[in-house]
Amino acid sequence: MEVAIIGAGITGIHAALELAAQGHAVVVFERSGSVASESSFAQGGLSAPALSGVWGALCGSQPLALQGSSLSHPAWRWAARQARTQRDDTIAATLRTLAQQSLARSTVLRRQLQLDHERSEGLLLLVRSEAQARKAQALAESWQQAGVSHAWRDAAQCRQHEPGLNPDIPLHGGWHLPEAEATNGRELCLLLKQAAQRLGVHFSFHTEVRQLQAGKRPALTHGPAPQAGLPAVSPRQDANSAAGPATLPSPREVQTHSFDAVLVCGAQLEDPLLHQLGLKPALRQVWGRTLTAPLRQLEAFPDLGPRANLIDDEQQVILSRLGQRVRVSGGASFQPPSRGDKGFEALHAVLHDWFPGAIQPQQVQYWQGSRLMSADGLPLLGASGADGIWLNLAHGGQGAAMAAGAAQVMAALIGGRDPGLDLTPFAAARRG
Repeated sequence: MEVAIIGAGITGIHAALELAAQGHAVVVFERSGSVASESSFAQGGLSAPALSGVWGALCGSQPLALQGSSLSHPAWRWAARQARTQRDDTIAATLRTLAQQSLARSTVLRRQLQLDHERSEGLLLLVRSEAQARKAQALAESWQQAGVSHAWRDAAQCRQHEPGLNPDIPLHGGWHLPEAEATNGRELCLLLKQAAQRLGVHFSFHTEVRQLQAGKRPALTHGPAPQAGLPAVSPRQDANSAAGPATLPSPREVQTHSFDAVLVCGAQLEDPLLHQLGLKPALRQVWGRTLTAPLRQLEAFPDLGPRANLIDDEQQVILSRLGQRVRVSGGASFQPPSRGDKGFEALHAVLHDWFPGAIQPQQVQYWQGSRLMSADGLPLLGASGADGIWLNLAHGGQGAAMAAGAAQVMAALIGGRDPGLDLTPFAAARRG
């Protein structure tokens, strides 16, 4: 089959690789100049199946993406919808299965393709107080029922696991989740792109898809993309800039091509394609931010910074070890970042709480970007409702966690095979 993929972020790259591995002829259309240039550029990259579908349960009220919203904001209606989803044990189990499948597939790909990129394994979910631990007890019980590997660690054991933790900060304990990892998504996408090209995948960068026409042979109209803004990061601070450009000549005029299937993996809320598919009412744009910095290397203090990955339960902030760097992510919002907001200051504060003096502050890389999220927090996976057009969208903050598994699911569906997973909760027809 001839398959077109729209979007070269982490979901699109994984999908291209899976489809090509099954013998399909794949073309990827991307409006930017390289892979992972927008939502996937410097996202947190945490993959933790135990937390899939329940992110935010520990703060007792709203998911991470909704923190900072006023009570009158429509975001709280979304919060209620997500809370109902999180309480649905069947959906939570499906999400966990997809995340576990994704993590397992990522491990296989890393070994088969001999991928060498920044990553770390294991997660400590840190709890600052006994009261907060009681709030999270239901989550721990759900792990027990689902057979998820986890273990409670008291404060002393947490500090043994992460000896760089600030000894002066209050710490009640935490859960250790060994089946978790964090990955430098941009670096991974560059490596997966090379692997996909070896399988015959073609990439068309600086190319904007302007129209889709459904049918047995769906048509895709595309042309040169307007010059988009660069990710919000200084080029001299981009640790991956040495990878160089990864582009092919873009079309000089509007063209239309037909395929056997079109898979939409990348979109923003304003994209006309979403209007054509009738999806805009089901989606919202969520803004997130990360900071990444090299760790200080001091012989007298060998344990500066985290060894693996941590979540501050109270602040809902993730700290991840990526090679000799640390990445801090959190504080996402429905509102686009504004001049003078203190989002990055909040990330710095959490990092300083747990690992004071651990980074080289003059080399901090700041990034902020947006992604699509559905009202119930679930991705759009499967048929779009229009013949020949498929969806792999709206993973919210779990794109890195779900990308490899979602790619397997979509490759099976497009190839006419049973994906082995009930995708009803992810159907586009549910309308968020």
